[in-house]
Order: sequence, then C-alpha cells, then structure tokens
Amino acid sequence: MGVEMTISDTELFALKVKIRPLLLKLITILFPGEKVISTEWYLEIPSRDLKIYSFYGVWTTPYSVYHEPLDGDIEDLIVYICKVDYETAYRSLKEFAEGTLKEFTTGTFELDLSSIEGGLLPSLARNQAQIDEEESKEVLPSDKPIEEAIAMPLTDKHIGKINFTANPIRHINPITLPRRDWLYGKHYISQNVSATVSPGGVGKSSLSLAEAVSIATGRNLLGTQPTRCANLWYINGEDPLEEIERRLAAVMLNHHITHAELAGRLFINSGRDNDISITKTERNSMTIYEPMIDALINEIKRNNIEVVILDPFVTIHTANENDNVQMNQVIKALRDIAHRTEASIEVVHHTRKLNGADTSMDDARGASALQGGVRSMRTLSRMQKSDAEKLGIEDHYRYIRVDDAKNNLAPSSGAWWVRLKSVGLPNGPNLTIGDEVGVVEGWQYPKFNTGTYTNEQLENVKKALGNEWHRSHPRATNWVGHIIAPHLGLDSTNKQGVRRLECFIHNAVAKGALKEENHKMTNGNEAPCVSVADWSKLSPPPDSLVG
Repeated sequence: MGVEMTISDTELFALKVKIRPLLLKLITILFPGEKVISTEWYLEIPSRDLKIYSFYGVWTTPYSVYHEPLDGDIEDLIVYICKVDYETAYRSLKEFAEGTLKEFTTGTFELDLSSIEGGLLPSLARNQAQIDEEESKEVLPSDKPIEEAIAMPLTDKHIGKINFTANPIRHINPITLPRRDWLYGKHYISQNVSATVSPGGVGKSSLSLAEAVSIATGRNLLGTQPTRCANLWYINGEDPLEEIERRLAAVMLNHHITHAELAGRLFINSGRDNDISITKTERNSMTIYEPMIDALINEIKRNNIEVVILDPFVTIHTANENDNVQMNQVIKALRDIAHRTEASIEVVHHTRKLNGADTSMDDARGASALQGGVRSMRTLSRMQKSDAEKLGIEDHYRYIRVDDAKNNLAPSSGAWWVRLKSVGLPNGPNLTIGDEVGVVEGWQYPKFNTGTYTNEQLENVKKALGNEWHRSHPRATNWVGHIIAPHLGLDSTNKQGVRRLECFIHNAVAKGALKEENHKMTNGNEAPCVSVADWSKLSPPPDSLVG
C-alpha cells in the first residue's frame, strides 16, 4: 500500500465542525465589515488589498480571483477563493494553545490572538466549539451526526497518522509484464521525468519544438520514428506566445506540416500569459503549490496529453537551484504529475558557463537532485571547430550533437546529430520574407566508405607510401595526402579534396591501417608522421572509412 495519510470521514468531519467557527471568527477580525462566503471546503474573501497570502497554512494562497463590479465610482471588489486546510488549521491553533505560536500573520496583517476575549483560546482549550445546527446543515454533509462529531475528542492521533505496510512479492510472469511505454526514442517515456541540458543558445528550444511536432504528427522528422501519434503540451515560460508561434510556423514550413495534422494534438502555452510555477516561496520557505499541480493534472487528463515539455526548467519553480532539498521536492512533484497522469514530463534546463567545451551531465546548473531524479538525461553540444574543419564545414555552430548522458531504463543510445537551418517566414510586406527563424532538422555525421575505392586503388596507395614516414599535416610540403591523392582520384590542391584526404587519413589511422608517430625532420625538429601499418583493415567488405 505504501505511505498514506489516514483520517476517517468522521474525524475529518469533526475537524470541520470544530475548526470552522474559529476560522470564521478570525476572518471577521481580519476583514471587518466584509461578507465572507463560506462553504464546506472554500472561503470567498472579498478585499481591496491585493496582497493576501497564506494564513499559516490555515488556508492556501488564493488560487482563483474574480472581480465583483460595484455601483458608482467605487473600484471593483477583489474576491479571493481559498481552499481550507483543516488539518493544518488544527495544528496551528493547537500550537497557539500550547504557547508555541503567538501570532497569526498574513501578508498585511498581524493579529495578537490573546486579545480575543472569550473566543478562540477558551474554545480550543475546551476542545469544542459551538455551532449553529441549522447553519451546519447547509455547509456540512447532512448524513454525518453533528453531536457525535462535536463529542469526539480531537487529539494528535487524528492528524497525520501513518499507515506503512511492507508489500510481499507477488507472482511475476515476465511474459505478461507490460513493456515500458517509450514514446520517442529512448528518452520520452510515460510516467517518468526526463531532461535535456545545454548552454543557452545551442538549440534546446528548437529541438524541443521539432520533437513536439514529430510526436504530435507521428512523423519521423529528425531521424527518430515516434512510437505513435500522441497529444503533446509545450509550455514555454520565457517567450511570448507570438514568438513560440513563429518558431512553430517555421518548423511546419520546413517539414511541410499542415495545421490539420496538429489540430487537437499540439497545445502551447506561454509563461508570459500565465504563471506556471508549481512552487511558492514565502519568508524564505518553499512549498509545493498544490493548486497549480491540480490544474496541470486536470488539463493533462482533460486533453488526453501524453507528453509535457517544460521549457526552461527554471520558470516552473521558485526553488533555490543550489538547494538539493528544495530541488528534490520539485522533481518529486513532477514525478507525481507523471505518475497520476501517466504522461512523460520533459524539462529543458541550462548548464553553467562552459566556455565552448562539450556538455556533460554534471554541467547541469544547480544542485545534483535534477540529475539524480530524472530517469533519462541528454546533453547538447555544438560541433567543435576543429572537427568541423576536418569535415570541410565552416558554420560549425549550426551542428549539434545530442548525447545520451544518463538512462536508467535503457542502454545508452550513444550520440546523434541535428543541424540548425534558417527558415524565412513570409510575414514581410507583400508576402516577402520577414523574420528568419532557426529550425532543427536531422543530419548524419559523414560516414566515409572504402567501397568507393577499389582494391586496386587501395593497393596503389600502399605501394606509393612504401615503408617511408610521411608528414601528416596538410600544410607540410611532403604531406602524405599529396602522395595518395592521384591514386584515389582526388585533388590535393583544392579545399574539398584536402578535406576528403584528411578524413581518409584520419580514419585509416583510427582503423589501424596507418600508424602515426613523431619523427625527427632534417632541421632537427620533431613532427607527426604516418606510415603503413595493417593495410588489410582497408580491404572489403567496406566499413566506415572514406567516401
């Protein structure tokens, strides 16, 4: 069964009967002259003060507000709808009775309870409260015996009682066990939290939106085939809705996606329009904001959403990123959402400053609770300039390597690549190109294949190299590429030919067909050189060398 809070219906009813009159008395002091509407679980508190915060947990921070228009020039009345937490109310009132709590404090009020004559404290000490029976029939369940509830002693055993049982192993049939519900590759998985981490500006949001469209349409856009079409909710806490729509439009144009393919499947929200934080921080204390948790869960279920992308992670909480305890609470709350909705929750997170270095899991900004709490984490890194030069690529910053940094539920899938390209939107004058938007598309790291060269060509290269050592740097006069180029049909004097020759040499060394060592030149300095090693490793069947 696990851990759960157990309190019977009768005990909860007793709390309502005993605590509610005391709460109403407090409200009349805090909000004199205002009409407070009270139901079994909620309070509607009218006020012209916009800074009413949680009342020592007795009621939650208002999570719904509406305006009630008044006649004349008087400003509209702000009405806060708050949910009452009867158990916390009991604890707080009990602390006061024991002398450990001297004041109740709201955002703008401080109330000395000892000044209330003949009211709160005596009622609590007697462990009973007077309640109008006719009134109780309107606001409390009619099928509960009021007399029985009032007569019941209210002690700590009624609050927070833990029932924790050990589960005996049941018969496990591996044939009938349900398979893990992967939705996209080995990253997005139902009922779990995953994360994507990289420095700012690399392409996290662009990748997330492209994957969102891929999952919602069920189409392979980046080299990964989604397991099925799935409803997806993309929540961006930083950008305005118009910017999210620009990026989405660019993805749709680049991949020829129609609105009909996404209608009813893809949902987008901006944090500029709604506060999406799942925590609240007051007096340096962070708590999980249950109304937001409930709102997210309700929307996920209502729209049959299977994937939620939260971009970036920092915008959905108020926790101290360097506090492992607080961050663990946030991750636990996200896991709870994933579990209760059976959805895959993906968070997009920043790294610390890396100064151009490749990204690792440990570079994620803040406490390690995030890395420990998610089931899958991947990192994004720009292609290094040195690697781009070997491939003849000039704009290396457009090429992004996606690494499987952590996966608790599947073997590592290694690395794969995507490329950023600029897509023009026809939102300029007379349908001309206006905005340019970066869009992620699939890209394969070049695999060079010896199959493009015959055995005769490779044998001629071997003979030309002989047993001599040849310079491996392309700027050297006796560069090895000048020797092998004629036998491979390549030109060692143009840029493209040089890049292809570099790749051949680099991969031949990696395969062991060539060996590389430093050798002393005629001027007495040492320089890297190559010579023939196990040349048979270049023989067919072709592998992944050059082509």
